[in-house]
Amino acid sequence: MKKIVKSKEEAVVDHFKNLFNNWGVKYYLQTDSINSEIDTALATAPSKGGGSGLNRPDLRVMLQTSAGVIPVMIEAKGTKGKLVKFSNSEIDNTKPANVKNYAVNGAVHYGLALKDTSYKTVLCIGINGYEENDSLTTEFEIYVLSEKNFWIPKKLEAKNLSFLSSTHEKLLL
Repeated sequence: MKKIVKSKEEAVVDHFKNLFNNWGVKYYLQTDSINSEIDTALATAPSKGGGSGLNRPDLRVMLQTSAGVIPVMIEAKGTKGKLVKFSNSEIDNTKPANVKNYAVNGAVHYGLALKDTSYKTVLCIGINGYEENDSLTTEFEIYVLSEKNFWIPKKLEAKNLSFLSSTHEKLLL
């Protein structure tokens, strides 16, 4: 009999919300409004399944930088092996199942929904976690989408997400 693995997505979201609170990072939940431009872009873009419908990242942040505001789309998953799906060393968003089932792929999908807005750079963060040795193991990857790079995801390296705090801006830029 195959063992059923219960998703830890809710615990993963709570873990990162606690970190953001500790760092003083203001975040928005799925149903929170950021602004009409982003809300409209997410509402009118194709859904993760390919049809029409709402796009609701698990968390969103508006990163304040000296160069302006950068929207951050964050998608969470809660199962080992569900952080990112690649094909030929690129994020594979050609299949709706990858967008739905992998954190980074979903975050990039949401980021691309903002392509036709006034925002010329978007950060996409996939967060994932799973239970290992009776504790929550978390992981994340960060990608930047920008008009300058033709909206092709480029990976950013970071040891943690504290750069989302305005006091750590220099770590990103």
